[in-house]
Order: sequence, then C-alpha cells, then structure tokens
Amino acid sequence: MIASTTAFAQISENSSKNPIAYSNNNPLHYRIASLDPRLNISSQQMIELSKQAAAIWEKDTGQKYFVYDPKAELVIHLVFDQRQVRSMKRSENLYILEQKQQIWLNQNQQLQNIIENLAQSATQLELQKIEYQSNTAKYQKTLQKLETSRLQKSLMMTLQQQQQLLKQQSADLQNQIEQHNLLVQQLNNEVEKSKQLHQQLNESVAAFNQNFKPQVIHKGQFDGK
Repeated sequence: MIASTTAFAQISENSSKNPIAYSNNNPLHYRIASLDPRLNISSQQMIELSKQAAAIWEKDTGQKYFVYDPKAELVIHLVFDQRQVRSMKRSENLYILEQKQQIWLNQNQQLQNIIENLAQSATQLELQKIEYQSNTAKYQKTLQKLETSRLQKSLMMTLQQQQQLLKQQSADLQNQIEQHNLLVQQLNNEVEKSKQLHQQLNESVAAFNQNFKPQVIHKGQFDGK
C-alpha cells in the first residue's frame, strides 16, 4: 500500500513583519520556496497543483483569494515531517495487518473444508461398517446351512463368494479407516495452526493500536515537531 504524500506547510514572511492583508480585491500573493525531497515532487509540479487548488477555491466561492507570485512576500515551505512519516508507517503496518487477517481467514476456510470432508468420511465409514456387518451375518448363516444341508456343493460356492466379498470389504474398510484417521490428524494440525495465526493476529492488532494511538494536533502546529 502506497501512502499519499500530504505535506505540511511552514509559512514565513519577509523581514518587514507587516501583516499581510488579503481580500477579494486584494488576493493573497504567495510563493513556494522549498520542497522536502521526500515528497517526490518537483517545484513546478507543486506550483501547478497550488494553482489548480486556487482555481477550485475561486470556482466554488466566486472570489479570488490566492495568486501565485514568484516575488511574493509570503513564503511557503513544504515539509515532510514526523507526522507524515508516522502516517505512512501506519498505512504500511495496516496493510501488513490486513494481509495477516486474510491469511487467517483463508486458514479458517481451509479448516471448514477439512471439517466437511471429515463429516463425509465419517458417514462413508459408517455405511461401510454396516454393509460389512450385514455381509458377515449372511456369511455366518450360509456357514450354518452348509453344516446341515445336503446341497453342500452349491452352498460351498456361495460361501466362497461371500468370503471373497468380505475379504475385499474388509480391505476397503481398513483403507477407509486409515484415510479417516489421516483427516482427523490433518484437522488437529490445522486447528493448531489456526490458533497460532489467530494469536499472532491479536498480537499484531495490539501492537498496531499501541504504536499508532491517535495523536492530538493543536491548532497552528505546522512546524513538523
């Protein structure tokens, strides 16, 4: 974030010490004597800006109060003082703070996604368990029939098919359990990371509020001190 370069003005008059009066019939003549190089603007640019501002003032009020005059007694020095430095630092720190906040928000969104995935995984795991238990019960019934039935060959084929199905379901269930446990571990890691980011954000906010407390600017305080 690039802060705007608003300068503070120091105004001085010539050695006559006579007050400078101005009105619509006697507009205030001024000249710009010096510019702080940190303002990153040329004297000519500043003069043009001051003329534009005077024109806006004249347009809005219908009266001409200011005239730029390179020989004017009223001298304006534009100073890039500590208030301006503080303002720029505040803008830079505020930008960093906003970036940290966005990182934390992104982390929370990622956390929500993991929670949703974990809920879906838990549902899928429960369904697989129910199906496995149901097929196990069918297998046990087939096994009991085999012991008392004369149609052993037919039941043996059914039993073998059920055994193969149970074996595959057992492997799938174990894989689902492992994937679910990984999601649980990932969730725990992300929760801890989110807590750390939130703590860092709170510390940054506290430091920002401490370093950039509102300052009271007294009327007429334009000397940059």
